[in-house]
This record gives sequence, C-alpha cells and structure tokens, in this order.
Amino acid sequence: QGQIVSQGQPAQVVSNYLQASSSKLTEQVWNDRATPPGNDKVRLRRVCLRPETAEPSDPVTMRTPIKMEFQFWNLLPEAHLILNFQLINEQGTVAFASNPTDQSGWHGHPSPRGLFCSRCYIPGDLLKAGQYRVLLSVIKDDSYVIYQHEDALVFEVQDSVELRRGWHGQMVGIVRPLLKWTTELIESHPQIDCQRGGARLRCY
Repeated sequence: QGQIVSQGQPAQVVSNYLQASSSKLTEQVWNDRATPPGNDKVRLRRVCLRPETAEPSDPVTMRTPIKMEFQFWNLLPEAHLILNFQLINEQGTVAFASNPTDQSGWHGHPSPRGLFCSRCYIPGDLLKAGQYRVLLSVIKDDSYVIYQHEDALVFEVQDSVELRRGWHGQMVGIVRPLLKWTTELIESHPQIDCQRGGARLRCY
C-alpha cells in the first residue's frame, strides 16, 4: 500500500521479505498415480521434511537434525535411477547438493517398477538461520536428469540464540557448522620483576 514495511540491513530486510511472501512447504502428498508431478518415467508420491528427534510441529533451529523423505514411483523396468537435491538459500545460492551415491543396495543396480522411498538426514549445527528451498532431480544412469521438481520443499531454519553468545552482528557464510576446536596452554609466561626509575614493577 505504498508504505515502508521493514527497514534495516539489506540482508535482514530481504530475509523478512522472502519469509513474508513465501509460505512454508514441508509436506506434499499425491495419492493418485495418474495426477502427481512427473512424467512417463517417474512420478512423485510424497515429499516431506521433519525434525529427526523432535515433534513434527516443533520449529527447526540451527541445532535441529532434520529428515527429508522422498517417495516416488519408478515406471521404467530395470532402470538405474538416483535422486539428487540442491538446497538453495534465500539469496538463491546453492548451500550444498546431495545424492545417495555411497548408499549400498539400490545404487548401481537396476530397480524394478514400483514405489520407492529415499531419506536424507541433515545433522544439526550445519545450516545457518534463514529460509531454504529444495530443488529435487531424478537422474537416470548417473548421466541425465529425467525429471526435476522446483520448490519440492520450502522451510525456515530459526536462529539459536545460545550459539551467538554476546555477538549480535550478521553471521557470514552459506552454512554455519559447529566445528570442533581445542585450545591448550603450551607455555606459561613467568613473572618478571622490572626496574624502572627506582620503582619496582611486576611484569608478565
């Protein structure tokens, strides 16, 4: 209506705008095999995102491990199919991509026609706060994309105040992993008596 809604640092204002204009999409289900998104090779059945160790209704924070589940119908006999997703942040940058190439069982082996379910687990203390969307792809023979679904999932990761300590500025970077650090004293500094202008000083 021609009025200022938000004012401040560009990154924060853009984040507020995207969150206000985009709704969360943490689950989609298509029960009818004739109408779900896809083609004559593959069709989606269900996509969802949930906290791995909390209630589904609990908010997702930077500390929350999450589980993404993708159900799909393979309509090709003896096909070599694999899922791939790109996790895209609110600036349009791909935070990372993943696929189950190291998964034993189906990868590298032909799959029969049928309903499959692939799950991906994203650990806590990895994503920084913000809104994310998932670009899902189905790849055949590890070579070419036979189907792609934009905005399969849209979700928000909330900040964790306890990780900020006393810092209130902008957190840089695409992800925000909680990395292992160690600090040790390797040499203590002995106390030294210094003489200056007739006065004895204690130096460290």
